[in-house]
Formats: sequence, structure tokens, C-alpha cells
Amino acid sequence: LERWLCMELDKGVDVTPVINSLLERTKSVAIIGVLINVGKYKPLLFANVLQPLLGAYELYLGDDSRVKNAEYSYDSWAWAREGEKIFEMAKEWIYAPFRKVTLRVLAVNLVNEQVKSASFISTASKKWEVPSDKKSALELRILKAELVPGTCKSIMDQKSGQLFLQCQYPDALQQEITKFQQENNPELQTITLPYQCEQILQSSKMLSDVDAETLSAALNIDPNEEDQDRNQTTKAAIASTLSVKAPTWLNERPDIE
Repeated sequence: LERWLCMELDKGVDVTPVINSLLERTKSVAIIGVLINVGKYKPLLFANVLQPLLGAYELYLGDDSRVKNAEYSYDSWAWAREGEKIFEMAKEWIYAPFRKVTLRVLAVNLVNEQVKSASFISTASKKWEVPSDKKSALELRILKAELVPGTCKSIMDQKSGQLFLQCQYPDALQQEITKFQQENNPELQTITLPYQCEQILQSSKMLSDVDAETLSAALNIDPNEEDQDRNQTTKAAIASTLSVKAPTWLNERPDIE
């Protein structure tokens, strides 16, 4: 269905009636996932018929997860049984560049470019229920901040061709993010930070001073005797990333260097 809708768009067909019909008649949440990807193929749809999807907080979280785990969604063994031509067609579709863009990035672009979209998302986000969990509540505040015009901009990685967000959060929020990471996620950091550092090193961008400060804060992880190796790996990853991606910032902080 997703591919057919994109093919119709390539022909210049107005798919608005089909999308309205799907939104009105179907009760499967899977259809929302289909329509989000169609919107990624033609982002202007989010300024019109797909605009309501930008008002649901849960869809941003779900799409973040889907894009992050996209590499695991291609069942190569199953497609290989259909022959080489079908195998390559399926692979090309699954890994299409537009499917690697998150709904979050598209929404940031829209609020920066269109007053109408910014107004809609601002109104919708005021109704988002704040989770009781501290981590989830902070993530909600981060997303709200990103959807304020001017907070973030999308940057294309010249090496991978992917879009990522470069954000300047309000000072109070940035301090809260750093504090939370220091106090609440030392174990999670030792698991995920080496991977995140690898992604940063593979990109063409340099770290901002704020990002470098946040990353360096993780050097203060309290070592766990059972996880010495993992802690050392994490600290080595941070040190390598700061040395390569924030050399000027690091040179000005001899204690961290």
C-alpha cells in the first residue's frame, strides 16, 4: 500500500481522497505507519491531509524507534527465495533514503518553514499529557523544545546522506538533561554510549560545545566492579570522540583533556 501510494504520487495523482478514506474507515494502527512513510516521501502532505498525525506525541516515539531499528526489518532470507530481482527490489525499498528520515526531523523542518504547521503543533503539544516517569517527562520536554521554531535545524551528513538534528536547547533544559544523564543513567550510558560515539565519529559534523559538555559529563560514571571492562570501553569511546570531534573545546579544558 505504501509503495502504491508513492507510485501514484510519482504520476502526479492526488492521493488525498485515498488517504482521507483510509483515516476514516480503517481501525488498524498499521495504516498510520504506512501514511507516515508516504508523508516522508512527500513531506508537503504533512502540511495538509496528514497534518493531524503531527499532533500525536506517541507517533514521534514510535517512529523514532522504527527508524532506529530499520536495519533489522529486512528479512533477507525470506526475500532471497523469491529470486534475485525481487530480492533487490525489496532491499531497495526497505532501505530507501526517505524511510530513514524521522517524523521528528520532518516536523522540525515544517515548523521552521511554515507558520501554519508551527501553530498547529504548538497547539497540539499543549494538550500532551506529561508522563509520571521522570525520564519520559524529560523526553517530552525535549521534543516540545525541538518543535519550537528556531531551536533545531536539520543537517545532512555528507557521508551517509542522512538528516540529523542540530539543536540549541534552552539553558535550563540543557542543564536538566546533563544532570539526568549524570544521576540516573550511568548503567545505560555504558551500554549505549560506545555505539553513539561510533555514529558521531562516522558522521562529518563536529560536536557543538553543548554536546561536548554533555558527552564529557559521562566520564564521571561511577565504576561498577562487575562492569569494569564496559566502563573502560565507554570512557575510551568518549575520549576518542571528544579528541576528534571537539578538539578546540577540549584544548580549553586541560582537566578533562
